[in-house]
Amino acid sequence: MRFFRTLLLAFVCLATSPLLRAQAGPYPFTLVSEVREAGPRVTALVIDFGRDLPINWKLASAFRVNAELLPVKSYAGDVIANSASPRAPRTIRRAYTSAQPRPGSADQGRYVVIEMEADDANAGSWYAGFNPGIRQMIPYGDQMKYEVQLLHDLNFNTPNLKPNQPGAEVSTIKSGAAFRTAGATIATADDFVQGLHEMPANPSIRFLAYNFHKPAHVTAGAKLPLVIFLHGSGQSHDYQHFATQPMADVRSPLLANQGGVTWIERSGEKAFVLVPQAPARDTRDAAGESGWRSADTQKLLLSLIDKTLAENPNIDTNRLYLTGLSMGALGSWLMLASSDEAVSRKFAAAVLIAGAPRMDVLSNRPANETPAQMQTRWISALQAHDYSKVAVPLWLTHANTDPVVNSLGARVPFAALTGQASLSPAGELLPMGGVLRRDGPLVRQYVGKNRHSGQEVRYSEYQFDTGERFLELGMATRHAHFSWETTFKDQRVIDWLFRQVRTAR
Repeated sequence: MRFFRTLLLAFVCLATSPLLRAQAGPYPFTLVSEVREAGPRVTALVIDFGRDLPINWKLASAFRVNAELLPVKSYAGDVIANSASPRAPRTIRRAYTSAQPRPGSADQGRYVVIEMEADDANAGSWYAGFNPGIRQMIPYGDQMKYEVQLLHDLNFNTPNLKPNQPGAEVSTIKSGAAFRTAGATIATADDFVQGLHEMPANPSIRFLAYNFHKPAHVTAGAKLPLVIFLHGSGQSHDYQHFATQPMADVRSPLLANQGGVTWIERSGEKAFVLVPQAPARDTRDAAGESGWRSADTQKLLLSLIDKTLAENPNIDTNRLYLTGLSMGALGSWLMLASSDEAVSRKFAAAVLIAGAPRMDVLSNRPANETPAQMQTRWISALQAHDYSKVAVPLWLTHANTDPVVNSLGARVPFAALTGQASLSPAGELLPMGGVLRRDGPLVRQYVGKNRHSGQEVRYSEYQFDTGERFLELGMATRHAHFSWETTFKDQRVIDWLFRQVRTAR
């Protein structure tokens, strides 16, 4: 008799309670990376639950995410042991529902976005390796193992049966539900397309691979700027292993640092961006120039820019901006100082980072030369350089203790271009009154006018010193040559560049 009473009570409860139903998995998730200072890092994970979840769920403590990175191979086929990272929890910064499958703001929808700390040791999605000398960007791909755990039940939103009648069904995602990796994306970088530009008539270097970003939904007749970013030595094409595959590693300069994406993510306006890859870094021309400065590569680059302009009428030819770091700044200087005004005045402005106007000063160091002798030689050679053709607004940036390209590569040009500063025997920049506009513990900023063209010349010198405050400078790498990590996040530099217009001169 007791059994039948229990059964009847259970029947009554079911008849008067909402119907309970469990939602099946596994639920797919996508890994979202951002290009950071040292390559792409997984900063978010987007789960597709297939149905709306309440926006007011507190989700930050609802999930655990573990990640393991297995070793990748270099392009030569060698296993890179130190590319591995053991299985460990990812640090969750915030989690929220969203109507869109991407990070943003909380909104009611079918997706849950889990944002994670970019500095986690196991956050990488590409590995920056060496093979040797060229810093290859190698994707982890399937070697990137992620595990998602739901720590407590979640309820779906239940649709109304009728406009005035709520649904009676409770649909639950149970803790311990299964999840599966469904793909991976790289924010902004995935919007670039890759291409190959060829000049068969060139004597030696005949191709130039590139990455190109064309903004979406550009209205007819709109005019938008074009930013050209020239990478440093380490992201050059690996011609030793890919002599016949010019596009095999074309994304390396786009992914190694923020030099390509920052002009899109921080500009505040739509922009075209061109990120070419130096095809034969060490091939010297008749004048002994190499990298971005070799004659064939310069022809290819200028031809590619003209081709890009011809194929994209929405580009504003009065707002072409040239940017480059290290070897890329060296190549930029050659164009900006060209005796051909169609080249030297082609751009509206330039931002040059950790570079110098001459390569021979850097590469032809005599044996047994002391640091003091080197400094004297640098100052003398750079002061003798012809700056008279440099006509566009410039913003130079450099770290004061750069061991790869001495900061004289920016100090001397600033003094020579403006005539408003000099160099001490020890190589210190001595500005005239009113030129030093900012003298802080981390950055000294100098502003003058080009005495040849009247255009503005700015110079930011980062006080890296021995590196104790590199994090305060906004750098992720404790190496004074990597000062671009600061420049690419300096909103003042970015805003200044986009304000420059060639017709205003």
